[in-house]
Amino acid sequence: MFKVSFEWLSDFLRRKISLDEVLEILNLQGFEVKTIEEINNDNVITIEVKANRPDMLSHIGVAREINSFLSDNFVEDERSEFTLENGLEDDKYLKDNKISEDRIENSEFPIEIEIEENTSERFSAIAINNIDNNVSTPEIIKRRLETLGINTVNPVVDLSNYIMLEWGQPTHVYDLDKISGKKVFVKKSIKKENFLTLADKNFEVSLGDIVIKDSEGIVCMAGIIGSQRVETDFNSKNIIIESACFEKIAIRTTSRRSHVSTPASLRFERGVNCEKSLKIAKILAHKIIKLCGGEIQSDFDFREEKSDFIDIKLRLQRVNNILGTSLNFKEMKKCLNKYGFVSILEDSNELTIRVPSFRLDINEEIDLIEEVARSFGYNNIKPKNLITEVVYRENEVYSAGSKIRNILVGLGCNEVITYSFIPDNTMQVLGIDDNSELLFGSKNVFLNNPISNFYSLMRPTLVFSLVNNLAHNYSVGNSDLVLFELGRIYFKDPSSDTGCSEFDTLGIIMSGNRINRGWGIKNDVKFDFYDINSFVKILYNEFGQNFKFIDADYPFLIPEKNISENEAEHRGFEIRVNNEYAGFLGEINTKKFAELAFNTKLIKNQIFYCEILVKSFHDLKKTLKFESKFPSVIRQYNFMCPKTIPANKIEMIIKKSSKIVQNIEIKDIYEGKETLDNSHFLLFEVIYRLPNRTLTTEEIENTERIFLDNLQNINIIIKRV
Repeated sequence: MFKVSFEWLSDFLRRKISLDEVLEILNLQGFEVKTIEEINNDNVITIEVKANRPDMLSHIGVAREINSFLSDNFVEDERSEFTLENGLEDDKYLKDNKISEDRIENSEFPIEIEIEENTSERFSAIAINNIDNNVSTPEIIKRRLETLGINTVNPVVDLSNYIMLEWGQPTHVYDLDKISGKKVFVKKSIKKENFLTLADKNFEVSLGDIVIKDSEGIVCMAGIIGSQRVETDFNSKNIIIESACFEKIAIRTTSRRSHVSTPASLRFERGVNCEKSLKIAKILAHKIIKLCGGEIQSDFDFREEKSDFIDIKLRLQRVNNILGTSLNFKEMKKCLNKYGFVSILEDSNELTIRVPSFRLDINEEIDLIEEVARSFGYNNIKPKNLITEVVYRENEVYSAGSKIRNILVGLGCNEVITYSFIPDNTMQVLGIDDNSELLFGSKNVFLNNPISNFYSLMRPTLVFSLVNNLAHNYSVGNSDLVLFELGRIYFKDPSSDTGCSEFDTLGIIMSGNRINRGWGIKNDVKFDFYDINSFVKILYNEFGQNFKFIDADYPFLIPEKNISENEAEHRGFEIRVNNEYAGFLGEINTKKFAELAFNTKLIKNQIFYCEILVKSFHDLKKTLKFESKFPSVIRQYNFMCPKTIPANKIEMIIKKSSKIVQNIEIKDIYEGKETLDNSHFLLFEVIYRLPNRTLTTEEIENTERIFLDNLQNINIIIKRV
């Protein structure tokens, strides 16, 4: 927000207009008027100024906008210096030949100024000797400052504040005789320090804050507030005026961290016009000498080497396509000239436009197009029906997520939404290092300013979020659950624009009873590994995809049971699609989460979990298969096999034996006195069928002979049923 004195603003308007006209123009130009107050026989207008328009944080800036709206040609009307008699001179405007940008070569600057790189784009200073700071500030200056809520202090300080409100350039005045060591440094602080501010409060400087120091310490928190040690008072005789452009991000960071916001920091953190720094320092010096006497000794001006102007190419067709207009070059130039933009080059298709130095918000062609629209008048742009050709491309991740959600809800699951932030030590506690495939070989993303350590890591897996959610449900009495979440996981990625990458991921967690005991059911049926396995199969079957499980080792999962002495222990399984990592599943080890998730000790049941990348799901074309009208032959086989041989290996051997094998299903598993050590019986049911004829006994027996011989070669003992 910026408060504008209507009386003060009227000094700069090219013609006399009413308050209502000013309000209407400001609203039309996009500067919303918030309040109008009558103070000291003046109307104070509070307008909303967006962060990208720092040029509107001054009376001259607001007047420039209104004058441009009223005129066909841009004229930068600027205030002249005042006189002691009536506060204003007859000549109301400063001319370049009166206050120029030329350096003053009277003598050597009284102190040495050393400026560190990346602290100040421009630093201008003027030394004035032999002033009398005991004179009275003119009433018009006092009244205007007080009307806008700024207390008067002494003539030098009052004039500095007056210039800031008039021009938008903050200035600071030091008492030269109070500066120690005859040398000043503008630098970033390398240690924490404290100093007493002009507001009589202690200010703590942190590492990286831009400060101005002399041999005794800090004389100013650059761009924010000065030190009481070098302030100007009624006894000040020799002064230095500072007019600078400090690095705006550093000023904004310091102001937010310290919770100190001043009229100067408000302007510096949005940006000031570096081109005018020395000129405004001269204007302030001229006013001080007019009021307080004295003489200019010398000046100092540092500026980083960079172009004073920005030139942007503006395409005719592009403007008309975006605005829906049919403007020609002449009309465009007229629109832009009103606001100080100059066409320096023109060809058949485009203009080269030079941006005025005070418009810090104009950086691209689209910004110029907005200026054309604003100048032309949004009310003059007639709406047209948009005709365009759009090629529809389905968002596969979104579509897959929607389909997954429907499938899981249909299976009786409940969807949850959890925070994307998890404790900073999660991965260490779970035993996951940077080399884990779970992290894709990337590093974790930590927040620079977290709410707390409990929310400082952008989650690289959903497992903590869902275990924590399950624990919360147990604490409120919900113990038989299947929960799922479609959320995102995050990793560092130096190759991306943001330095991070994120993936849509599905997490499913189940615990408790699948079927509660009741009529006809003597015991509770609890969720087990085969339930989570079935969910994965159902999901991929609905997408028509194949996948496979391979042994994996995730430290937060419980090791697989029934493993022989010669087989390496594995914790969980990895899911692979097209031989690429797609996710994992297994049984959760709640002891690993005891340090992280609340109430995990309440979970007395097993927890089964799977996590799958949504991008691994792709709808594949499905082929229709019709049931054969010829009869099938069903036979069962009881195999005693070592526990180390997975059942799917037996299935594959049977399936490959002949094309007449239509389906294979495990019907039972048995462990008892008839089994050998580390072995069990698996009962398989095999369905034989052909689509075009009835099978013969010889075909079935030949197929049996093939796979039974192959099974015996891997120590499978066959018992016919």
